[in-house]
Amino acid sequence: NEVNMINATLAAFGIDAGTRPAWTMVAGASFVAYGLRTGATQRISDITRLLPELSERLSAARRRPTPVRLREMPLALEVAHPTPAPLDWRGAILRVGAGRMVAGRNYGTTPAADCVIDLAHRPHLLVAGTTGSGKSTVLRMLLSSLAYNAAPESLRLVLVDRKNEDLVPFAALPHVDLAAWTAEDARRAVAAVNAELQRRVDAGTGDWARLVLVIDELAQLDPASLDLLSGILAVGRSKRVHCVVATQHP
Repeated sequence: NEVNMINATLAAFGIDAGTRPAWTMVAGASFVAYGLRTGATQRISDITRLLPELSERLSAARRRPTPVRLREMPLALEVAHPTPAPLDWRGAILRVGAGRMVAGRNYGTTPAADCVIDLAHRPHLLVAGTTGSGKSTVLRMLLSSLAYNAAPESLRLVLVDRKNEDLVPFAALPHVDLAAWTAEDARRAVAAVNAELQRRVDAGTGDWARLVLVIDELAQLDPASLDLLSGILAVGRSKRVHCVVATQHP
């Protein structure tokens, strides 16, 4: 029914685009993505302007507010599942073990499976996406699961969030050595991680606690900090120094 409604609305406003049931992806009980195909000359911006109309019609059909979001690459109209059942991320966090992070759930497998990242095999992580795509939400899930499964003696965190927003609640964790919300504090935080890495390099070998530098929006670092970050990325793995970074501009 919603496929038909979407196609009828697009046609009524002269939009050369449409969807089919075969192009629809249902992500568990989380969301539904109606894949779109457009004519060769159809502008995506015209579909964007029609989102409020699509939202109104789907909301009326479902009898509750149903925002519609346009997702690109691949092009799709994304809406909440009509009977949502959120990911049991707390249960997932309890299962992953030390040095591992929950990144979400993969609905491309049968049955659906948690996406788990092991820092022993993937020492650095880049979360990339446009504004509002959920980077900070993923970053918080990664950080929550990482801290939940490790004692402060075995895990140290350095947080950088120039927006002074999404990472702020984590500053009170006993695992946190430094939390930076200003440009100057961000420079000191990256320099401190680099200094600790150099100390470990000079020492040669040791039973190091895992040290993770978490940065929400890489583009807000100054050039000098980015140079230090390059060095951390190059040699951090062998000294248990890791970077988990989010950015709009990979």
